[in-house]
Amino acid sequence: LEQTITVGQPAMQTAVYSVVDVLCNGDSTGLVDVTYSGGTPPFTTVWNDGQTTEDAINLPAGYYYFLGTDAQGCEVRDTMVVEQPAQIDLTYELTPVSCIDQSDAAINISPYGGNAPYDYAWSNGQISQNASQLIPGFYTLIITDANACVQSFNFEIQINEEECLGVPNTITPNGDNYNDT
Repeated sequence: LEQTITVGQPAMQTAVYSVVDVLCNGDSTGLVDVTYSGGTPPFTTVWNDGQTTEDAINLPAGYYYFLGTDAQGCEVRDTMVVEQPAQIDLTYELTPVSCIDQSDAAINISPYGGNAPYDYAWSNGQISQNASQLIPGFYTLIITDANACVQSFNFEIQINEEECLGVPNTITPNGDNYNDT
């Protein structure tokens, strides 16, 4: 009696991955999800940052690579980049108070970085992008972006010691509001 035995090979081991970038600049919220196919389970994974799980978690922005090995010793390697948004920052223009005891100062800002849209919270209770009708003093602005990333900024409106001068358009020494000549 003759019998034929065929010994097969497992499908070639491959890995696909998806990257979730860091939410806020400087955070460690990135991750890489790896899925193996082919090869002979179980698979072991070693990442360049020392993690030994199939998925790498709590990653800061940077370059990562892994080595995946199946039960037969077959290997698959890959490299990927975890990115992050730019830090929330701003440019600004301060408008000083016009003269002593006035509340006409303003702070106009132009935010960038992070992920728009932004929410604004000024220390004086205003919630718009720009703060107006300000008196001299210190102000803090907290900007929150679409990913709930937060950045604070401090400003100072200086005291203006100049007296406010009003130039009347009528001269009425007798108080009748008619120009006297």
